[in-house]
Amino acid sequence: MEVYHDHQVEEILIRFQNLRSKSARRAVYLNILNELRVDERRELKNHIDKTSFHRDILGSLPLELAVQITSYLEIADLFNLQSVCKRWKSLLINRLVRDSVLNWRYGPGTVDTSSNLAFLQFARDRVMLERGQPVSQSHFSWQLQTYQISMNPMDYCGGRYAWVEMDTFVFVRHLRSGALQRFCTENRDIFDNVRITDQIVAALSRRGTCHVWHLHTNTEGVFHLPSANFNKFVANGTKVAFGFRENVLQWDLSTHTTHAVRVPTGLHLIILHPSQDRLATVHISNRDTGRFAGSIPTDRAVFTLRRFYRDGNTGAFLDEEPEILPLPSDIGPGGNFYEDLTDRKSRCNHRLGSLHINWHNNRNLTEALILTADPRTFQIYMHRTHHGSIHNVGLSMAAIAPDLLYYIRKADGNPTIWISNPRAKRAHRPSPMLSRELLRREVNWEDFDRMFMILGDGCSVLLVDASGLRVWSFDRDDQAMGAIPIS
Repeated sequence: MEVYHDHQVEEILIRFQNLRSKSARRAVYLNILNELRVDERRELKNHIDKTSFHRDILGSLPLELAVQITSYLEIADLFNLQSVCKRWKSLLINRLVRDSVLNWRYGPGTVDTSSNLAFLQFARDRVMLERGQPVSQSHFSWQLQTYQISMNPMDYCGGRYAWVEMDTFVFVRHLRSGALQRFCTENRDIFDNVRITDQIVAALSRRGTCHVWHLHTNTEGVFHLPSANFNKFVANGTKVAFGFRENVLQWDLSTHTTHAVRVPTGLHLIILHPSQDRLATVHISNRDTGRFAGSIPTDRAVFTLRRFYRDGNTGAFLDEEPEILPLPSDIGPGGNFYEDLTDRKSRCNHRLGSLHINWHNNRNLTEALILTADPRTFQIYMHRTHHGSIHNVGLSMAAIAPDLLYYIRKADGNPTIWISNPRAKRAHRPSPMLSRELLRREVNWEDFDRMFMILGDGCSVLLVDASGLRVWSFDRDDQAMGAIPIS
C-alpha cells in the first residue's frame, strides 16, 4: 500500500511518535479508528492481515553471532531447520556453522568437514546411532563347548570381535569378510581375558603374562606383569595398559617398551590415545579425606581427570594440570557411589567406567553413573542411567561413541535397549528397533545378566548369547557378512 506524506501528515506522525505513554498512544489510534469510514476500515484490515508479526531474529543476525547461537544445535537440527526458509538453509549449510556445531560436541578437528558430502555422510550415520536405527542385521552362530559370559571372555573393536575358547585359544573374526584368525602360545597358556583394538589382540594368561599379536602382521610380543593385583586392563592402538593401586603400566607392541606412570589412588578409568604417547586417567576421591574406599557419599565425591604425555628428552611420562570433572546436575546428596568389585578384571567393559548409585530413601532403586571418553581428546562424558538398569553394568552397556552409551533398562518387565546422550535435549531415548530382538526371544529380565552381553562401536552393535552374535550394522559401507537390510 502506497502512503502519501504532506506537511500535515508528517506533523501528526511526529507528534504521535513523541507520545511516551501507552495510554496516550492507545487513545490516539482508537479515536482515529472511530473516525474511519467503512471502506477505510476494510483497507486497514487487509493491510493488517498482510503484516507479519514474526521476526526472523536468527536470519537477521550477522554470521558471527548466528554461529555462536547455532553451535548448540543437535546434528539432526541442522537438517530439519533448513526447511524453515531459504535464509536459514543458506545459514545452516555454511561451513562456519557446521564446524561450530561439531567442535562444541566432538572437539576441533575430530570430524571431516572439508566437503559438504563428507559432513552429510557423518551426520546421517550419527543420527542413526543416536536413534538406534541400524541399516542391516546379521547373525553369526557358534558352538562353544561351554557358554557362560564369565567363562568365555570377549571383546570387540572396529568390525572384529575376539573371544577365548577352550581356555587356550584366542579367536578373532572379521564381521565383514567372515575371516577367522586363531592365536595361541607354544605352551598352551590358559587365558582369562582378552582385549582387541583395530591393530592388536591381547590375551592375559593365568601366569601373569600378557600375550599380544598384531592382526595385520606376524609381529607378537609378551609383557610380564609384576603383580596380579591390578584392577584395570585396557588396550588401544598397539598399546595395552594395566591399572594398579598407584601405578599404570603401559606396554607398546610397536616398540616392545614398558612405561610406568605414577597415579593417585582411586583409579577409575584409563584412556589410551590410539596413536600418540599420551594417556589419561580418571580418579574418584572423597573431598574430605582425599581417598576412595569403595563407597563415597554422592555430595562428597570428586572426579579428577589427569592427562599424561611422554617427554621426548627423558622418555618419562609427565602429567598436566588436573581437571575437576563436574557431576551431572541432577545428582545431589542422599546417596552413595560404590564400585562392584565382582570380577572386575574379566567382566567390566574396559572402554567405560561404572559406579552404582545407592539412594538412602529407596534401597530398591538401581542406578549407575557411567563414564565414557574420547581417546583422542580425553573429553569425558557422564551418563546417569534410568532406574531399573541392569545390575551388571560391565555386560549390559557399551560405549558406542565417545558420548553415546547403549544400555539395558527394564521396561514393562522386559529388558529393552536405551541410548544415553548427555548433551542431547533428550538425554535418554529407547531404541524400539534394537529392543525388538529381545522381545522376540522373550528374554526374562532375571536371565539377561547371565545369558547376554552387549558390545559395539559406531560401526556395529553386537548382542552376544549362547547361540552366537546378533550384529546390527550402522555403516552402509562396512556391513557385516550376510547382512539383511532393515526397512
